Formats: sequence, structure tokens, C-alpha cells
Amino acid sequence: MRFIAIRHGKTVNNALLEKNYEEYLKNRNEDPDLCEGVKEQCEFVGNYLKSNNIKINKFLCSCQKRAIKTLNYISNAYNKSIPKECVPSLHEYKGIYLGNKVFPGMTDKEIKEICPDIKLPENIDLSKGWYDKDHKETEEEFRKRLKEVINMFKEMAQNCEEENYTVCFIGHNDFLNGFFSLLNNAAFVANNQLNISHDNLCLSSFDIDKNRKVTINYINFDPKI
Repeated sequence: MRFIAIRHGKTVNNALLEKNYEEYLKNRNEDPDLCEGVKEQCEFVGNYLKSNNIKINKFLCSCQKRAIKTLNYISNAYNKSIPKECVPSLHEYKGIYLGNKVFPGMTDKEIKEICPDIKLPENIDLSKGWYDKDHKETEEEFRKRLKEVINMFKEMAQNCEEENYTVCFIGHNDFLNGFFSLLNNAAFVANNQLNISHDNLCLSSFDIDKNRKVTINYINFDPKI
């Protein structure tokens, strides 16, 4: 099974951080929207995947606004009929927060307003939001979650009966940084101390075979160049 990871499009938080760190801390949004013009960039990526005959059978994303919007724009440009699914465990490191205050995130209704045909998890009540911790995720909790996501993907590959099946998921920079360090059996360190960084709307790919063996194909490829 092949997996393609795409970091979400540029957000208003990303734009603030590029200008001034103090301004970013002062005006940071806990669940930022995409910047103006990113919709067209997402559509470019979707059309790139389609025009290069890169097969995708399913799209996944976290429950954060920037990931859902990115997925919606890319998938609509690629093929509107491809199944789309929200997976809360794909969320960014530390959860959804401002300072030390945490927030529940978007509800099921708010998610459906952005992407009406996306499938939501059936085992989680999203009526009051998706983030269920009363604190920012710790590094230990993050590492555990990453391992669970990797195992989830390995089980998907092990149980897949269809040949050349491809899953594309929309991720976040710190999430993908930690994910690929653990996927590659590297020593994991959070907070960008081990940096396998991902730029906005860049692609990374890896394969997992029936024996759960991982092969990394490429990391942080920019189709817009």
C-alpha cells in the first residue's frame, strides 16, 4: 500500500510567524484558516496528482480547519467522488490551544459545513468538538499517538486486498516531523530538535507491504516548483 502525506496549505498563523515571532504569539489563532490564494494552490496540487496519473483511493485528514479545507480543495480538483475521512489522531502536536488554554476544536456540524461529504469517526462524539484533553498534549503523549498512527497504517496495509491501493493524508509540520522520524526508526525528539520539516503543500510518500515493512520514497517534494 502506498501513502502520500501532504502538509496543509499556508495559514494565517504561518504568515504571522514569517513576519514577526512576537506578533505571531500575540495574534496566533488556535485553529487558523488558510491564507488568501491558498485555495488555488491546493487545486494546483490536486490537478498535479491527476495529470501525473498518481492514483489515490482515499483521502484522510485531521479535524483541524486548515487540514479539512486543504483536503477539500485538493480532492475536489483531483476527483470529487474519492472518499474523504476525518481522523482525529492526525492532529498537530500539542492539540488545539492558545498559551496554556486548550479548546475543543470544531464540531461535527462545523466540519460538515466545510466539507459536506467527509466521513466522520463513528466512535467519537464530535457534537462539542474533537479535542478531548484538558491540557496541551505532552511529548510522551505525542510519541505514543504517532506510534498508534503508524501501527494503524501498517494494519491497513496488512489487511488491504486491493493492489496498488493509495491513501493520501493531509498532515501538519510537527506531526509529520515526528511521524517520519519514527517511521524511519530514528531517535524521536519533539519541538523540531530532530527536523524532518515539511513545507506547505509539499508531498512525501512511503510504502508499507503485507509484512509491515516500510519503504520511504521521498520527503518534502514541492509540485509547485
